[in-house]
Amino acid sequence: MYEKAIMELVGGSGAMPAWFQAWDANEFQPLKEAVDAIRIDLATFRDQFANGQCATGHQAPFGVVLFINGDDPTDEPHNLPAIQNTTDITTLTPVALTSYLMGYGLSAQGNPVVRTRRLARHMGYFGQL
Repeated sequence: MYEKAIMELVGGSGAMPAWFQAWDANEFQPLKEAVDAIRIDLATFRDQFANGQCATGHQAPFGVVLFINGDDPTDEPHNLPAIQNTTDITTLTPVALTSYLMGYGLSAQGNPVVRTRRLARHMGYFGQL
């Protein structure tokens, strides 16, 4: 998108000038990656806060909290079961629980109760399970 605008500004067509390619690789792309990471973090905080307002999620279901890479855990390639309430968290299979924890960048260590509580906290739920 920005490449076309730059090419129109410099009056050329085809490849970007060498100076612009260097700037794009060394300055712009790292900045873009940092902004994308902040965007994912903000979306996660928003979703966690919203889920915290849903109590157990049985009256008003939890929303999706994206993985740290921005993926939706219920979509391809993960295809994990949706977590809409505390029952969904406590009934996850050990494999699904581990996949959720790893996708969120959380430790998958500990007994099932500790692991389940860790996931619930990350989803925005801080009550008793």
